[in-house]
Amino acid sequence: MITEKQAIALLEKYAPDEKTFKIVYGHCQKVREIAERVARQIKGVDIELVKMGALLHDIGRFVYPPPGRDNGVRHGLAGADILRNEGVDEEVALICERHVGIGLTASDIEVQKLPLPKKDYVPLSPEEKIVAYADNLAIGNVEGTEKMVEQRFSMEIGPEYGERVRKFHEMVHKMMAR
Repeated sequence: MITEKQAIALLEKYAPDEKTFKIVYGHCQKVREIAERVARQIKGVDIELVKMGALLHDIGRFVYPPPGRDNGVRHGLAGADILRNEGVDEEVALICERHVGIGLTASDIEVQKLPLPKKDYVPLSPEEKIVAYADNLAIGNVEGTEKMVEQRFSMEIGPEYGERVRKFHEMVHKMMAR
């Protein structure tokens, strides 16, 4: 498993400049904080995998810009490619690939006309789900609420996706209740 020091070095390697590094790293630290807190409430979760996945989930932001601009939705796939090329554990690459929103289905890609290969990019493992959940709660480097996330996706993508987000949140709460 990649170490925290190695993960930060990868982020620094791919960051185009110090300012961009600080923005992405600050967000990733907040995601790690939230994800680790959630992971500690779920039995059998690989906490180190969650921490490293959270730290590296947005490495693709150095290739594709923030949401709302051009191909920003491609950052998960780009990040997974970077991590695979760097020899990082496949489980971390999958977290990166599947973290966008609450995951994207082939149908989402088709309906929204997203610039991605038409296949499912949906979090499957508990660790993948935890990082996706934490990423949505981390607005920059500040923690938001589930309600804020649900409303944002309802407005940006539509009420059906907002409802899917609400159900995703319920699923994460059930994982924590076990």
